[in-house]
Amino acid sequence: MWSRTGPLVVRFRSLPRLCLLVLCRRSTEIYFAAPSACDTITGMAISDAGSNIVHCVLYRDAERGIEWLEHALGFVPRVVYREPSTNVIVHAELTLGSDAAATGMVMIGTAGHNPRTAAWNKQPDEAGGVTAGAYLMVADCGPVYAQAATAGAEILLPLETMSYGGQAFTVRDPEGHIWSVGEYNPWTVEHSEG
Repeated sequence: MWSRTGPLVVRFRSLPRLCLLVLCRRSTEIYFAAPSACDTITGMAISDAGSNIVHCVLYRDAERGIEWLEHALGFVPRVVYREPSTNVIVHAELTLGSDAAATGMVMIGTAGHNPRTAAWNKQPDEAGGVTAGAYLMVADCGPVYAQAATAGAEILLPLETMSYGGQAFTVRDPEGHIWSVGEYNPWTVEHSEG
């Protein structure tokens, strides 16, 4: 993720202000410089995470993908890393909800940007369909469904009550990735053995 031509600029969206962190690499040491407008930048320890699995999605147009996820499903950008010379998004982290209340995260990158992984990362239209999807757990699907519909999401499965609990719906984003949203939380349901 290091630029060959200069420092990598990292933007942290922390409420209520946007913070910048400039990472400079010299030899084997990493130097951090934070603008004075940013009092502190705190990291999230692995033990603080809502889950130990984070879904990763590559978009041809990562900027547009992030905007869609914000407007259609209510994700909030937590951090966006850009290649300084091209302004291409190399890595972004979006949380489901504000940082303080976030329990889920998705990481976003630009498809084809990393030549080491481009050969084995395919977009849904190149693979003939999706090979994985994401399930977002929310307390109330109604408002999220209305938001997705207003944002023009392609509704694959409309909002409905599921036989195993809660309501759910499924949408396809502009680049073909599948996102299911539901009230069912597998972590809180007692399952019978057998």
